[in-house]
Amino acid sequence: MGCAPFGSPIEIDFAAGVVEHGAMRFVPKFALTYEGVRTEAPKQLGPRSKPDRDRAVVFPQVRIAKYTVDFLVMFWDRRDLIMPIVVECDGHDFH
Repeated sequence: MGCAPFGSPIEIDFAAGVVEHGAMRFVPKFALTYEGVRTEAPKQLGPRSKPDRDRAVVFPQVRIAKYTVDFLVMFWDRRDLIMPIVVECDGHDFH
């Protein structure tokens, strides 16, 4: 079963769950660098002052230095900074 552009079936399930849940927005821009996400995230999140905006946005297959993470979640924190969380869905055995 092909998973491209995702790396595994569980990544497809995670992305589908993000879309279905609705509290976070999935941004289908694959293979961005961390710097690219830092530029894109403010556009996707919008101003912190707008309560109707998404609380977090999820980017797939983000390149950070020499690694590619499954997902990078960007969100507003309590200090009004956009913060990242890396989500890895599958372990070493899959690769």
